[in-house]
Amino acid sequence: MGVTSVRKVVSSSVDIAEAFNQHFASVFSGDTEEPRPQLPTISCPVLQDISLSPCEVAAAVLSLDGSKATGPDEISARLLKETDEQIAPSLTLLYNKSLETGVFPDEWKLANIVLIHKKDNKDHVENYRPISLLSIISKILERCVLIRLRDHLLLMLDRAQHGFIPGKSCVTQLVEVIDYIGSLLDSGKQTDVIYLDMSKAFDKVQHSLILDKLRQYNISGNLLNWFTSYLRGRRQHVTVLGATSKERKVTSGVPQGSILGPMLFLLYVNDLPKTVNTSKVEASGQPARHCWSSKRHYHS
Repeated sequence: MGVTSVRKVVSSSVDIAEAFNQHFASVFSGDTEEPRPQLPTISCPVLQDISLSPCEVAAAVLSLDGSKATGPDEISARLLKETDEQIAPSLTLLYNKSLETGVFPDEWKLANIVLIHKKDNKDHVENYRPISLLSIISKILERCVLIRLRDHLLLMLDRAQHGFIPGKSCVTQLVEVIDYIGSLLDSGKQTDVIYLDMSKAFDKVQHSLILDKLRQYNISGNLLNWFTSYLRGRRQHVTVLGATSKERKVTSGVPQGSILGPMLFLLYVNDLPKTVNTSKVEASGQPARHCWSSKRHYHS
């Protein structure tokens, strides 16, 4: 197998792995020094500490999909599920220490990237989708934190958000959009739809902006320190054809393959519908839709 990367053909397994890692890392942006606007604090309770119980951890362990691939530590979901009663107390101590100190372990910040071919020429790196494999032990902690975070945030998420929210989906978003467009057409108004492709935004959003959004929603103290540690200092390597590349820094974006990533991205875009006053925005895991209507009437 040989692949083409930036007009350069490579053929050895190690060089191919390096070419893929260079390509996937090229989308990262990093934080800028530009001044950021001060975000107003949302009126809501403060969430600054989380303490988990063995029952919560055991429930998160049992919710694992035993068929999922392992992360860099090669600890399988099946092993954890079969030993949930024995391992939950120890995991709880470990997780609570992480939350109390505001430190997300460096070993859990490494992602192993494997590849899925999308379409077209298999010899071009841009025709592959990266799949990020993270430590399953870290994802158990993420799931426990997500449950607490979702309880804190759910009522404050804009109703136009449909992605990654229990009871909502692309289908519910489409139903609302079609109903809205239908009501405008019934009134004889012209309706235009703008689609925004946000696929790369997951990789490019600045970590500092995500942390600003968490502060806006009254996430503070040890928990804010924990999220800072969770986002920063991440690395990735690519494994392909039995070879593994060197590690590269992940300098922006929500962690791909993570449990918390989608919720953090929802927070990042949560103000979008409020910035549009003359039309309607609907967002899901797919491209965002911006519906705009005018007062011009159809004439038959």
